Amino acid sequence: MSEVYFIDTNIFMYASGRGHPLKQPCMRIVRGIASRKISAVTSTEVVQEILHRYIALGKREIAVNSVKGIVALLSPLLAISEEIVLQASKLILEYPSLNARDALHIATMLENNLTHILSVDSHFDLVKEVTRCNPADFTMAR
Repeated sequence: MSEVYFIDTNIFMYASGRGHPLKQPCMRIVRGIASRKISAVTSTEVVQEILHRYIALGKREIAVNSVKGIVALLSPLLAISEEIVLQASKLILEYPSLNARDALHIATMLENNLTHILSVDSHFDLVKEVTRCNPADFTMAR
């Protein structure tokens, strides 16, 4: 059985954003998910981050379209429960480099027995419970 990857916010942001060295690798990942070559999930918190960012940039239509696309691609989204919030608060103390959102991502992964995250954020490398997969180096199983 293939690995299931938690998809971090930055994968979607780079895939849909302007030209950047990570745009193509992130687009390849999104296409891999769409073609079912990559088994993946994401959470309501990831979608909230995307909404927050695009609304802060004054790009409400892009925010709405992004959410629709992600939900269509990865439904059902993993929900954030009380248990996840409490686990995230423990992770924040254990890993001072984690911000609140990333602690929620890790806690969501742990609650759902996930061990691999596709993300450009190298601070996930410090979290012993998960393995970060860098999109620039990621290859899909054939």
